[in-house]
Amino acid sequence: MGTPDVFFTDRVSRATVELARHFRTEGTIIYFEPSGIGDPKLFREMLKVTTVLKYSAQRARTFSDLLHSHNALLEIETLGEDGLRFRLRRNFASWHSLSAREVTVKDTAGSGDWTTIGFLSTLFKNGTYDVAAATRQDVTRALDYGQAIAALNCEFEGARGAMYRLTRSRFLEAVGIIEGKAPSARKERKDSLSLALSTSTICPSCKPKNSVFEQPVARPSGARLVAKS
Repeated sequence: MGTPDVFFTDRVSRATVELARHFRTEGTIIYFEPSGIGDPKLFREMLKVTTVLKYSAQRARTFSDLLHSHNALLEIETLGEDGLRFRLRRNFASWHSLSAREVTVKDTAGSGDWTTIGFLSTLFKNGTYDVAAATRQDVTRALDYGQAIAALNCEFEGARGAMYRLTRSRFLEAVGIIEGKAPSARKERKDSLSLALSTSTICPSCKPKNSVFEQPVARPSGARLVAKS
């Protein structure tokens, strides 16, 4: 396969974890977007090699305790109509919030994936795949574009509704119109929705062990492709 720039997965298995571990040593960005916990042991192993961790606050209620042990350089939590928030590893005490774009919603299916697509394509459009070097402004700009694409898709039915119904030029034009509209001011959320129901309150033995943050490996030059589990 060569060395991909990004390895994306939304679930864990032994094969997925081993691939992620291998590619991380090659400098690949490991993008983990869990939709559920699966095997807790494998989940913890994946968190140790993850570069970018993105999760829905609603779904994360089932694995919120495990998130304390991740080593991601960037953590993103989506909050539905409240937008999203993110924090960088070098300043993990500070969350930064982004308001959601307001549109007429027909279907929210696929919105998370569109946010990811917009984020990745914007943050790494200059060909430099280094999350550690990304500034708060870089991440804000990329996530804001991702949210604009996701908002557009919400105006259509199906996870790829906008892509099927619009030409490329019309799609980009529509995204630009959404970006041009200032999002309404919302009260910044201070606490994570995923912590509203902690699994440790039900099962104390589920609390994960702390892990040690591993420094990222510099990405070597090589083939450019995206691997997805």
